[in-house]
Amino acid sequence: MLRTFQIAMIAILMACSGSAIAALVILEQAVEADVSDTRFPSNSAGQVVVRACTGCEPQVWRVTAATSYHIGMRTQPVALAELRAAAASGRHEMVYVFYKPDTDEVTRVVLSAKH
Repeated sequence: MLRTFQIAMIAILMACSGSAIAALVILEQAVEADVSDTRFPSNSAGQVVVRACTGCEPQVWRVTAATSYHIGMRTQPVALAELRAAAASGRHEMVYVFYKPDTDEVTRVVLSAKH
């Protein structure tokens, strides 16, 4: 009796774990690129254009007023103008563009400092 109960519980747990995996939804994707291969938007209704590698086709995503901009490990967002100035300063080498895969809308842009 106990053995039957254990087998039944294992079967239930396996079935539940399979359905949990199927329910995963990708909410955000990201691309990493050199700052020099990135064109930042000039306003909050523009586009971010990124060439992820030498020879790669440029990828274009749109930014909105909801897009946030970050420099380094700061948790607080900065203004787009501050991000553009930091990117032009030469102190940052990588940029990470996070976007919604279903709409290609940019959720956030993060600059990474040189090491």
